[in-house]
Amino acid sequence: MTRVVITGLGAITPIGNTAETYLDNLMDGQVGIGEITKFDASDTGISVAGQVKDFDPAERIGKREARKWICFHNMVFMLLVKHLNRLVSMKKY
Repeated sequence: MTRVVITGLGAITPIGNTAETYLDNLMDGQVGIGEITKFDASDTGISVAGQVKDFDPAERIGKREARKWICFHNMVFMLLVKHLNRLVSMKKY
């Protein structure tokens, strides 16, 4: 049998940007799909998507750095930072 250890939990999603908020909103039945508002998608033929709301990477890495990265990279970086902060603050057993 293979053992698995879960070292952390994080989320940046259309229904919550922390694991706790995401799980609460998921259990409340909130939907994260809606009209695209963050950019003009008229040329794509797509008008509905799941957009991450209230996500500002500049709060952690600064405005200058945040402008250099595409949105996806910022989200991955923020999840990494959240997990590393949790690992550092965990008690050793």
